[in-house]
Amino acid sequence: MSEAAHRPLFHLRRAFAGSRVGRGPKHANQSFELTWVQQGHIQFDLGRSTLDAAAGTCVVLTDDGENTPVVRAAVLHQLWLPGTWLEEAAGALGPRASVPRFSAVHPADSRLTAHIRLVMEEIESGVPASDPGLGALMDSLLYGLVRGSAPERQHRQRDARIQRALERIAGEYADALRVEDLAEAAGMCRYSFLRAFRASVGESPYQYLQGFRLERAAERIRLRRDASVLETALACGFGDPGRFARAFRARFGCAPREYRARHSG
Repeated sequence: MSEAAHRPLFHLRRAFAGSRVGRGPKHANQSFELTWVQQGHIQFDLGRSTLDAAAGTCVVLTDDGENTPVVRAAVLHQLWLPGTWLEEAAGALGPRASVPRFSAVHPADSRLTAHIRLVMEEIESGVPASDPGLGALMDSLLYGLVRGSAPERQHRQRDARIQRALERIAGEYADALRVEDLAEAAGMCRYSFLRAFRASVGESPYQYLQGFRLERAAERIRLRRDASVLETALACGFGDPGRFARAFRARFGCAPREYRARHSG
């Protein structure tokens, strides 16, 4: 694609601290909005449907329709791409390519998410839009978007039953929640709830609860320096400190004390 290194890029890093849920404002996209969730969780209310994105995943919102973001304790990186750029990329590839029609969440281990993250990291590190290397990365990203990629969860109807279970997790994550407790909140039998939860959220109730607890623990470690790691583990629903430390390292790449030291500035 021509003039790839001369496209103006609009990239923004947003950080939301605390346990309060932030909502809005409702807005319409004039371009494609790419959101990489570095930490935390974000939900996009699309009116008749919703998209839920956990840490590591990437959301691609199309330029068609309105959305309302709902976020809690998250670090987000966002990049906006005009639809004309994607149309140009699709035209260059021919009939096998097309501009995405539906908003979607792409998993953390997908090739497209890795590519989006790389572009955002390059921009944040100070590489100018005129850099030929960044221009080549952008071309590759645009081609990847129009070729298509298997999304984790596509545009779908909101399931109010699963939403009730998610709200119970948000309010009682420190307690000994069982699948049966969440199924009861959803008003479903255990088997139906497990299937519906995975279809709606993209992971099992246990995986989601574990991730939610770890995100709250990381937040407490960053913001409450007077609390010990053990106190933090217990306050976030982990009864076994050793298990907490292993799960924390697997999610954040370091031990809780090292994580605190990295965020002490």
